[in-house]
Amino acid sequence: PGLTLTSHLLSDQQFAELSHLAGQPQWLHDPRFATHGARIRHEHELNGVLRRATAEHRTDEWMAALRFAGVPCAALAPSPANVGG
Repeated sequence: PGLTLTSHLLSDQQFAELSHLAGQPQWLHDPRFATHGARIRHEHELNGVLRRATAEHRTDEWMAALRFAGVPCAALAPSPANVGG
């Protein structure tokens, strides 16, 4: 199902790393995501594009890549709201 982001925790550099890892460097120039404040205001939209961009790989693969790039991350158990229950 892809990743969900808590955008207020990511610095601009960490978001840049995430964008490049997701193959979406254009996110850095999207006014909705270009600054920390914009990412907070558009967190729902950002999570939508992030989930679509990251759905092709397993969570453990993303966590390894993000950690290697210095982006803090953690796997969370799915909530009933996220699994249709």
